[in-house]
Amino acid sequence: MDNSEGFGADWKVSNKTDNGLAKSIDTYYADLLWIYFSPCVILLGMISSTLSISVLLRRTMRRSTTMFYLTVLSFGDILVVNTGLLRRWIRYAFETDIRTFGPLNCKIHVFMTYFSLQFTAWILVAVTIDRCISVKFPLRAVYYCTMRRSRFVVVLVTFLLIMLNGHLLFTTDFQEGICQFNSFSMIAWPFMDFALYCFFPFSIMLICNVIIIRTIVKSFKRFATIKEKTSPNNLTNEANSRRQRNRNSNMTAMLLSVNISFLVCTLPVSVYYICESFFMDADPSLMNLLETISSLLMYMNNAISFFLYCLSGTKFRRELFKMFKRTTKEKTRARNYSIESISSIVDS
Repeated sequence: MDNSEGFGADWKVSNKTDNGLAKSIDTYYADLLWIYFSPCVILLGMISSTLSISVLLRRTMRRSTTMFYLTVLSFGDILVVNTGLLRRWIRYAFETDIRTFGPLNCKIHVFMTYFSLQFTAWILVAVTIDRCISVKFPLRAVYYCTMRRSRFVVVLVTFLLIMLNGHLLFTTDFQEGICQFNSFSMIAWPFMDFALYCFFPFSIMLICNVIIIRTIVKSFKRFATIKEKTSPNNLTNEANSRRQRNRNSNMTAMLLSVNISFLVCTLPVSVYYICESFFMDADPSLMNLLETISSLLMYMNNAISFFLYCLSGTKFRRELFKMFKRTTKEKTRARNYSIESISSIVDS
């Protein structure tokens, strides 16, 4: 989703006003958003993804296949904000397009931009399917939802997306200092990218989440019925079942928040690029502003996962607090050791 300037339709134009020189107000606001808001998104994405990785790699978290997928997703988020969004910021803030540095740079950057966005979408699909199997078929999950299979899925997703996006290395042209699609890809690729990045991923996520929610609701209803008939001798089994349900509900809440964020943040830009070719006579500056807002919203999806985990994940919050608490203790211990060392040197 990066059919941006120098790569397709160039909406960044200066509309003539009374003096024939000034930019339109829409173009002015679009430029301001790219120059001042995009670096904030990049910084937020880098910090939040790094924090997510630090928490998800803790000993108590990394045993879960769900947390493994979310860790991979965080690395993918870092890649996204440092390819497509970083390039847009540099272009608007410093009037330099890194895609114009040469044919190879043009092709590789276009490929990495689309690959990274689709990669994060399909890793999110993978973790949603993983949770669906764990909740719906807990006995089969022991066989299917393993670390070994999860690593294989990540490798498979990577390989397939490289194959599907590999044509960009050949259908992207670098002519007269401009990096752009050839005519066929300009027409066909937006629809293909919409299917790969938005339609199919979210359709699968939606189906899996419906199954997960229905299964959990049925589980709670069944538990309520059993609880009424439970004797005092079965309190231990009841407590174990409750802990299992709470864990499933906690992970489901995290996934639902991330899935909803994905839809809200990525659907507008997908719709924009699909409809763009049907509104060629529209005001270019207005189209530029719409593309800017929808693109930045898309990149926000890759910058806010940490906050979604904190809001919806009880275990994630607990491990985050433990991590900072331990860091504080280590700093205090190191400071005390330094003071003691200095004191011993002075006394001697």
